[in-house]
Amino acid sequence: IKTKKFVSVMNNLKIDKAVFNELEKGSKVYSPGMKYKHYAPKSEVILVKGKQEEFINFVNSRLGDGVYALCFDEDIKLIDKNAFSYGKSHNFEEQAKKIFSCLRKFDDLNAKIVYARAPMQNGVGLAVYNRLIRAAGFKVIDLDKNNKK
Repeated sequence: IKTKKFVSVMNNLKIDKAVFNELEKGSKVYSPGMKYKHYAPKSEVILVKGKQEEFINFVNSRLGDGVYALCFDEDIKLIDKNAFSYGKSHNFEEQAKKIFSCLRKFDDLNAKIVYARAPMQNGVGLAVYNRLIRAAGFKVIDLDKNNKK
């Protein structure tokens, strides 16, 4: 019964658009973490949305010196090189625990560009997504949208 109440509350939850988008000038900030780019390594981070096959093809065509992929455990064996996992695709708690150390690893590697596979945007996955989109400075490539053109 408690679970049903929680789900009901979650379904009615309104999420501020600043969770997913850069703030517009003059917008009210409800918490300091909503305002600035943060959680970021020195390299350029680009968040990539899309299905596994689309992501794999995208990053394999771009990886090289200084260019890395941040992905899920299930993706690692399919990526040619320079890939690091931040957890299983459906294990949001694991992703949340590993995301910061993975982002910092790219500083040690002197990475220039990191293509990060976007997690699902529900539950704890929403918090992980929020951290990644901020690390990327809101730079997102949506492979699903690009394929529909």
